[in-house]
Parts: sequence; structure tokens; C-alpha cells
Amino acid sequence: MGNYSVRTQTESDAILTLATEAMETKMNAGEPFTALDISNVLKARNLPVRHREVSAVVRGLYVGGGMGAFGYVRDLIYVSTPDGSAQAYLYHHGTQAPADYTLDAQDALPPVPPARARPLDDAVPAGEPLSALAETALRGMVGGAVISGSGNTAYGTPAPRRTRGAFRRDGAVAVPRSFIEQAGYQVGDLLVLTHDAQTDTLALQAAPAGTTGVIGTFVKVWSDLRVRIAKTKLRVAGYAVPVQKPNFALDGGGLRIEP
Repeated sequence: MGNYSVRTQTESDAILTLATEAMETKMNAGEPFTALDISNVLKARNLPVRHREVSAVVRGLYVGGGMGAFGYVRDLIYVSTPDGSAQAYLYHHGTQAPADYTLDAQDALPPVPPARARPLDDAVPAGEPLSALAETALRGMVGGAVISGSGNTAYGTPAPRRTRGAFRRDGAVAVPRSFIEQAGYQVGDLLVLTHDAQTDTLALQAAPAGTTGVIGTFVKVWSDLRVRIAKTKLRVAGYAVPVQKPNFALDGGGLRIEP
């Protein structure tokens, strides 16, 4: 336990949400998977997750019955690892045979280097309730590795049932996905956030390539068109936090936020 740093509640729920989203994608496609497959998917997206955290969510979704809704069952199979042979649970549709799984050479991707890691608290919009599937995984994670009481996360604590909106109090602003779509922004785009002191509004616009010397701060469009403006970034842009129930509007190819 001592080798693992504690997680904040925001980071814990990001892991819960991202892992269940990755599983849902595979189950909708009818693809078999192991817990290592899911943690590798997240690591490939430069998310600094640990395999034990992700595997706890995978087990929680199965135990909570979330996989059964997709017709998924699990079987123990033998897999090849760098250290030899081992057993792992394969989660697959009930009409599939475990022998059909061809990715049994299981090799964990290395931890994401800090210089490349995406902040977990930027990966999921603040204030957005947990999905029904994530709630199901949460209920199955009693004794799991990712969920705790308020504040920091300690491994091995029971999993209370909550929604993200009940404890997200970090002052961040989550931009509705519909506005990101209407503005034409794409995953990976870099946006610049500035503050207009005269109107006391925030402007979010695409940052031209090679932009320097901008008085403001930069925000990235993450997967699924998620844009989250952390409290620290609001301060850097020159706005006095907190922001309460902001309004959003399209403005000449950009977004205007009225705090």
C-alpha cells in the first residue's frame, strides 16, 4: 500500500468514469477484454492510471451486474506475460468462446511519464453526474481500490454510493459539449482563455499555432470533446473565482462565458 499515493476524489471518479466508458465501448462492439486490456487503453491515452485501480473498476462492474446487461460473462483463462504464464479473467459475450480471444499475450504498458501525463482532474467535466454504468461499478466496488470518503482516497476502503455533483466543489467550469461541437473544436485543439475586464466575461478561442505572449491561459479539448477550466486557470486568465452557474454563448467563432 505504501507505494501508492492517495488519490483525490476528483481523480478517483475520473478513473471510475474513464474505465467504465472504455468497457462500454468494447461491450457495445462485442469485443472480449481483460482488465489489463482496459488499463492499457487508458494508458495509451496518456492517462496516469495504475492497473490495480482500473482492475478494481472492472471487477466492480461485473460484480454489480453491469456486464450482465450487455450479455457479458467471465471465464478464467491462461495468458502469457513477460514473467511466464498466469491466469486472468476474460470478460466476453455469452455467445463467444474464451478460446476465440487472440490477445492472450498480456503485456502491461509502462506507467505514463509525468511529462506526458494528462491531468486526471481535467479528463472528466466537473459537476457532471456519474453515468448509470459508473454507478453500477461503484456499487460493486465495496472493498475496492479507487473509492473513499471525502477528501483523499485510501486504498481498500468501502465504496459509498454518490454522484459527482454531490462532492465536486473545486470551482472548475465544465463547458457543455454542445457548445464545443457548435464552435467546431476538435479533440486535441488548444484553446486560449482570456478575461474581458470591461464586460467581466471570459472568452475561449482557438489558439493559433505557435501562439506566444498571450495574456491568459491555455485549455485543451480532451476526448469526447471535454473541456474543463480549472480554478487555477481562471485565476491566471485574470478572473476572480469562484464562478457560479455560468452562461455560455457562441461569439464570432469562439465561446463567451458569462460567470
